Amino acid sequence: MFSHDDILIIGDSFAKHRDSDSDWPKLLCKLLTGSDGIPRGRGFSGASWWSTRKCLLAELEVKVPQVLVLCHTESSRIPSDYDFGLNVASSTTRNVDLPAESLKSYVPEIKSAAAQYYTYLHSSDYANWAQAAWYTELENILIKHNIPKVVHLHCFAPYYGQSLLHCFKVGVTNFGPLWPLCRDVDQTTARNHFSTDQNIKIAHAINNTLVNYPGTGEFDMKLSG
Repeated sequence: MFSHDDILIIGDSFAKHRDSDSDWPKLLCKLLTGSDGIPRGRGFSGASWWSTRKCLLAELEVKVPQVLVLCHTESSRIPSDYDFGLNVASSTTRNVDLPAESLKSYVPEIKSAAAQYYTYLHSSDYANWAQAAWYTELENILIKHNIPKVVHLHCFAPYYGQSLLHCFKVGVTNFGPLWPLCRDVDQTTARNHFSTDQNIKIAHAINNTLVNYPGTGEFDMKLSG
C-alpha cells in the first residue's frame, strides 16, 4: 500500500481538478492508498510541457515518488515561467489562465502577444522538435530516479505532421489520446474535461494498470462500457 506522498500526478488541464471525491487524480490516490487525500503535483490549464517539466523537477527534489502519472499536452503551446495557458484558443477566444496575481492587469497585452506569435512566429517543426527533446530528457530523468511505476497519458492526437503518439521507453503509455473521449461532454460542468462517470472509469483503469504493471509498452484504458 502506498502513502499519499508516494503518488505524483502532473500535467495539463486533464489533471487539474483533484479535490472532489470523483476527480480521477483524487480517486486514484484513494485506490492506491486506501484513504482520502489529494496527490502531489498539479494540472496546468492550457500550459505547455515546460510547466510539467518544472513541476516534476521541483517535486523530485522533495521526494522521489513510487507512482508517477504524467498527462502530456500538445506541442504548440507557448512555454512560460509563469505557467500561462497560452495556446491558439486562449489567445483568441477565452481568458488566459494567469496564476501570477501581479500580471493580471496585462491580460490584453499577453493575449495579443500570443496571437501575434501564432500568426507571425510560430514554427510547428520547432514545437515538435522541442517536445521530442523533452520526452528524451524525461526518459533519462525517469531512469536516473528509478521511479517504480510510471503512466504516460497523451491528452491530444499528434499535431502538425506528427503521425504517431510517442511511446515511452520508461513506463507505460496509453495508446489513444484522451481528448476524443470527452468531445461530447459538456465542458462547462466537466471535471478534467470528463463526466463524473468517465473520471471514475479513468481512475480505476489506471489503478488496474498499476496493479498489473507491465513495466513498459502501451496499455488500453478500456473506458467503453
